[in-house]
Amino acid sequence: MILFAACSSSHHDSGGVMLEPDAPADSPPPSTIELELIGSMPTFVALRDGNGAWQMQTPGQASYSVQVTNDYEFVAVCADGQGNFDAEWLAATAGDGRQLVFCGLTMPTGSTVDVTGRMVQAGEAQMTDFASSTTAPWSFDLHVMPGTHDLVANDATRVLVRRALSIQGATTLADVDLAAGENLVPVTVEVSNTDPDDALVTSVELITSSDAAMLSDGPGSDAMVLPDDLMKPSDFELVEAQATADSFDRFGSAIYAGSAPSFALPPRLTDATFDSATITSASWTSLPAFDQVEFEVDGFGATMGIERVTATPAWVQATAASQLAIDTSGITGYSPSWNVDPTGPYSRSLAVQQADASGNDLGSAVFDTSGQAFPRAMAGRALRHARMRVARRAR
Repeated sequence: MILFAACSSSHHDSGGVMLEPDAPADSPPPSTIELELIGSMPTFVALRDGNGAWQMQTPGQASYSVQVTNDYEFVAVCADGQGNFDAEWLAATAGDGRQLVFCGLTMPTGSTVDVTGRMVQAGEAQMTDFASSTTAPWSFDLHVMPGTHDLVANDATRVLVRRALSIQGATTLADVDLAAGENLVPVTVEVSNTDPDDALVTSVELITSSDAAMLSDGPGSDAMVLPDDLMKPSDFELVEAQATADSFDRFGSAIYAGSAPSFALPPRLTDATFDSATITSASWTSLPAFDQVEFEVDGFGATMGIERVTATPAWVQATAASQLAIDTSGITGYSPSWNVDPTGPYSRSLAVQQADASGNDLGSAVFDTSGQAFPRAMAGRALRHARMRVARRAR
């Protein structure tokens, strides 16, 4: 299993965690780098220093201390034993220092229980799972993992939140009446650098310690946030503006902090190409400024699979890379079941992300639409939000 660049610098023939490299005398001494995993415990871990051999590492750890000479590649796989997996590949350099690697399934796995109830008004009932109706009153049935949960019910202007509900088995809730709730607060997000053919959608997702709920999601730049008195210290609201056109997806994302954010969207990735012979590589002739570039393949079907390569600017420069690819032929122990099935429904993308001066996340992606399982803009946002939820809760 190997992560591959179009061009790569020449290095010694061995690499791995805490091993002395077999390098020429004039090579720089190895640096110790801390790699921290966010999400699930990895099933499989391996490291390659430069062009050296891949070295398997002990799985099931939350962090790894590795020795590298300059550019290196690291892979961690999180699998649930039921066919779902997330294979994360990091391409970085010693100069990049400590790195965070997301590794975790973005959808809950395991047995769920039914949480049922009746909502007096038309609207939405959410407990990570989602149900909605345009007529009233109506009944809902949410499929929820056992545990402590928050129920969020809302329509276009009102919201009701029930906190810390113990859900251990099938549960019927008392009637949900938005008259007992509060008004949502309107905000307008400023979005610049859009193109005339862009479809702009602005959303606000409430993330609690146990659940996620979409408070508003609609065309234009207007959105709704939760009133301050309903927020808990562990809550946060993810505000995102997403501009889509054809195969292009650009976004600005920020944690709401009392006022609506402003996003200057990056340019479209018009110089990207996806390999037509396989689903495992993408290349470019130029990229806008970025903090990281990602190539991602997502498989959807009876099971869910993710293969994602994240590269830093220093790695791209050190290796003169103009391509990111996933080649799974070089690492002993890497299971073929951790490859997205090219014959099944899938979505793949090349994306750059960068933080602006205010700390907001900006991104630009181009999607290959030949094998997608559901609308690519929805896929991009759903996976992005899922990763944000896990990462934020881990802090």
